[in-house]
Amino acid sequence: MNYLLSVDWLEFTANPTTYVDMDISQSIYKITEVLFLKKIENHTRRFPFTYSTGFEIILEGEIVGTVFSKVMNDNLTLRFRIDNFVFYGKELKNVLQSIKDGFHLGDIHINRLDISFDTDTDLLERFKSLYYDNGISFRYRNKIKVNGTGHDDFTTTIGSLKSQRLSGKIYDKSRELSASQNKEYQSTLFNKVFEYKHIYRFEISLCDKILKEYPLDINQLHYIPYLEGVFNKFYKQLIRFKNSDGVDVGFISVNGKGIVLEKKQKPVNRGSNIRIKGVVNFLESEELFCKSPRDKKKIEDVRTMILKKYGLVNWDKMKKIRSKKGLSDCSLYI
Repeated sequence: MNYLLSVDWLEFTANPTTYVDMDISQSIYKITEVLFLKKIENHTRRFPFTYSTGFEIILEGEIVGTVFSKVMNDNLTLRFRIDNFVFYGKELKNVLQSIKDGFHLGDIHINRLDISFDTDTDLLERFKSLYYDNGISFRYRNKIKVNGTGHDDFTTTIGSLKSQRLSGKIYDKSRELSASQNKEYQSTLFNKVFEYKHIYRFEISLCDKILKEYPLDINQLHYIPYLEGVFNKFYKQLIRFKNSDGVDVGFISVNGKGIVLEKKQKPVNRGSNIRIKGVVNFLESEELFCKSPRDKKKIEDVRTMILKKYGLVNWDKMKKIRSKKGLSDCSLYI
């Protein structure tokens, strides 16, 4: 079973070892030469409970997360949340190091960690077939609540995030990505890794209570063998099947043979996709002159699908920007 293992959510708290002024009046605040903060003005829905001030973290010109602050007993506590795209397109190790150095962080406690297991094997079908097999039993049937095991369910949940301990879900990842407008970075990566095959995900969420019992080393999260060890340990506390003889029946295999990615990948050279770009431009002109809203929507959907499939979304955006500015560059069109 080919699989890709990665961090998918990371929140942590820490206290600075030296004074850090978080009472910032200006909208942009410089921490280091490459690290800046931008104050979040309308913060009501984005803040964890009890945290009063929040900032977007800008590293080398990109927003890589948010930080929230509060003061209790004259001690400043910072709570960080790393943006999802970092786990799929940047070096997590370098991002965390820049944040730790910039804020002079001491001991770090992870508040929430999600680890995702992606594969082109149908995990939904596999789980449901084992769950309803008369000769196989789910070891935690009376301890953990399982939802979404119907034939037409595209997501199966095991446990609940509300417990603040451990939970998981299995779902059709390709279906989610096709409906999402802001995860193109994941689609591009999965298409490259799994060669446009259908992808399913098993995701586990470790929350505050269990992370206090089993503290993890944030400095090792970029290291795949460490991440595999954590995943192996905790997913088996959610999903275990046994046959009539009491012998475990495997659900997935995290065996150290997963796909390992170099995060700093060079972009795929799409310059030779002349025919594909020609099709995109043709559809754009057809959409422009189409009078039927229904047909126009169909053309737009096909055009969007082609752009995503062949990794041409950024090319299309740049083409439109240059067109608005009245600039001409044939390399953007063919």
